[in-house]
Formats: sequence, structure tokens, C-alpha cells
Amino acid sequence: LSPIIPGNTLSAVTRPIEAAQFGAVPTALMQRATATVVVRGKLVGSKASPAYTVLLGYGSSPTSNNPMYTDGSAGALRSYPGSDLIGVTGLGVGWEKSAFGAALAMNPSGRSITANGSAVVTSSVLVPSPASAFLGKDYESSFASDGYYDEVVIFPFRVANADLPRLAVPYA
Repeated sequence: LSPIIPGNTLSAVTRPIEAAQFGAVPTALMQRATATVVVRGKLVGSKASPAYTVLLGYGSSPTSNNPMYTDGSAGALRSYPGSDLIGVTGLGVGWEKSAFGAALAMNPSGRSITANGSAVVTSSVLVPSPASAFLGKDYESSFASDGYYDEVVIFPFRVANADLPRLAVPYA
């Protein structure tokens, strides 16, 4: 498994990697109007809030500009880029605590999310272009997601909805 990213222990960070911040190239890929992001791993807890664990964060709260976060109490993967909440439900409470795969696809027509091979949920509301992006946390690290992140893949194109569930599977 990959090294663990600890949550809320990053009080005096000076480098982007210490804050789980993506570098210039991955961020530039996510700034494109068209991209797909796949995150695979296993979360071990969230020190700030057990209900919300951010997988891919742009914003400063658990529901503001966080394109992918889990809602553990509802057994869901959610996407809320600031104005439109969509969610993949029925994943089971605590689904993110076992091996998981989650995917977000976006283009000028909107966005789609899925997790663990489930049905795709779509919306015509776009994800805003991030000034910076983070893995397993939001901008202020207030909802860091402790866990093992086995794989993060950023495609410079939008994967079709029919193919998205095949990507959103646990790392093998």
C-alpha cells in the first residue's frame, strides 16, 4: 500500500507535498475544461469529521468546491462544486473504509461521478477551474481524509459515462 496521508497534523507546512497539494502539471490538467480524475485507495478515518471525507478538494469547506467527497453516514460519494450537489448513493455506510475506486469526469457539458463500479450520476453544472487542488483534503485541511491512496490518475479527456464505472473500481 502507499504511504498514509495523515489528517490535520499539517500545522506548519512549507511545501505543497506536505499539504497533499497537487503540483503544477496535475493542477493544469484539472483546470482544463475536459478531464477525468480517478482516485483509488482506502480511508482509515477522518479526524475532523467522520461524516465527510474529501477525496479531491478545491474549496475551503466540506461542501464548497469539493468535486469528490464521501458522505460516510449516508453511504454516498458526493460532488458539490459550489452550487449543485449530486451523489452516488447505496454504497453502504463506511464504504470508503475498505478498498474503493471513485471517478469524476467533466467537460463543458457538465460532470459525472461514480464509485466502486456503481451507476453513473450526472449534472450539467460544471466544476470550477481550481487555482490549486488537493488529494484527500480541502484547501484549509479542515476535513483531511486519512488513508492510503493507491492510485490517482488524471486523464486530459472526459471518459464516456459508459466506461466510467470500469475505472471506478478498487486498485488491484
